[in-house]
Amino acid sequence: VNAAADAAHDFAGWSGDAGGTANPLAVLMDRNRTVQALFAPKVFSLVTSASAGGSVTPGGNYPYGTIVTVVAGANTTHRFAGWTGDASGMSPTITLTVTHTLSVHALFEPKAAQTIQFPAIADQSVGTSVPLNVTSTSGLPVTLSVSGPATFADGVLTLTGPGSVSIQATQGGDDYYLPAVPVTRAFNTAAPAVLKYSTQ
Repeated sequence: VNAAADAAHDFAGWSGDAGGTANPLAVLMDRNRTVQALFAPKVFSLVTSASAGGSVTPGGNYPYGTIVTVVAGANTTHRFAGWTGDASGMSPTITLTVTHTLSVHALFEPKAAQTIQFPAIADQSVGTSVPLNVTSTSGLPVTLSVSGPATFADGVLTLTGPGSVSIQATQGGDDYYLPAVPVTRAFNTAAPAVLKYSTQ
């Protein structure tokens, strides 16, 4: 008697009037006999690894046909850069169907540095409107926070009263760039001097 497994299973032994794992099996027909071949799903390994800068879902051993979701995660200073091995693409989450031994490797790259370009501002008079041109070397938008007697809208700083004005520029980065070092500019505002003339 011969047991033949399909592509998804391994022969696991005999039951009924036979035992063991011999295949083929010799059966002595000295009476009516019943033998049953037992099969178990094939088990394959999924090996996962990652370059410096991140981590990946651990691998393991899975029965044939198991669907496994693998996730790569970058740390704060790196970005996900793709897969090698038995996976490809730029999505950090992939779904694999285990039909043979698989090995996947997640790649990570360092994020680029960026700086904020924010020229110094001289002391100003109350009521002055000062256009602000604040940019980042990455081209990402810069956020401005204003404290003191001033308002900021549509790229223009309007000085509403005397005192000290402080403006902090920040850029928090994205998937490709690190956060920029914040830049703060401070200056003073004063009411315009009024000159009075006397004819005496």
